[in-house]
Amino acid sequence: MTERQRGFSLVELIVAMAVILIVVGGVFLLLSQSQQRMVATTTAEDSTAAGREALDLMVREMSLAGYPPPNSYAIGVITSSNQNLVTIGGGFLAANAYSVQFEADLANSGVVTVVNYQLQVPSGVSIASCPGAATNAALTVPTLMRSAVAKNANGAAVTPSYVPFASNVQNCANTTPIFQYCPGPPTGTPVTAPWPGTPCPDMSRMRATSLAAPQNTRTVLLRLQTQAMLRDPQTGQFSLVEFYDTTQRINPDQ
Repeated sequence: MTERQRGFSLVELIVAMAVILIVVGGVFLLLSQSQQRMVATTTAEDSTAAGREALDLMVREMSLAGYPPPNSYAIGVITSSNQNLVTIGGGFLAANAYSVQFEADLANSGVVTVVNYQLQVPSGVSIASCPGAATNAALTVPTLMRSAVAKNANGAAVTPSYVPFASNVQNCANTTPIFQYCPGPPTGTPVTAPWPGTPCPDMSRMRATSLAAPQNTRTVLLRLQTQAMLRDPQTGQFSLVEFYDTTQRINPDQ
């Protein structure tokens, strides 16, 4: 007598297939979320690293503003007729909350470089409350630009040649100055600590200066805000990283 074989019913097959599809879909969803989180994390880390490197370079370069000074040469070598030589650092030439220009021999090569940092934003973005910032139609996100051009032999103004330096900088959007300048104490004026205009540090022990701004700048406070290009997959928000640092000039103008 032949035994009767029993298989799966149609309902059982449908249920099994539904369960398999749910499990496979869940696995793919987890993989997709994991990949999105990894990409977002990598992007945020890259943004953080780039912002930190940008701030470190600005700190190093601004500390050299005005190097080498005229008094580094023997008496009589530097006169009114040659004080704009390419071998003389002119210190800070222009200083705004969102841009700065200074001269320094960055590589100790005997030739001074005119350095510019400027926040530039895409067309249509308001810069009314961001002194020193500029509009650049070629940009899609606010970008801190850098220019480093050799000083002209006759001391004439150079034309900056900007290249992107730090991307997606949000200082202007948040009305947060990138640069704050702390002047040296004026000659013959009693100085109280901290210097007026806190959070500038106490400048009372620094050598007095009779120069006008921005040549009288001794210390620069830097604050850089960069935003990740991708949203965080968990919060749906763009992560914002803020960097702070302070740089003090090694060769301040007298």
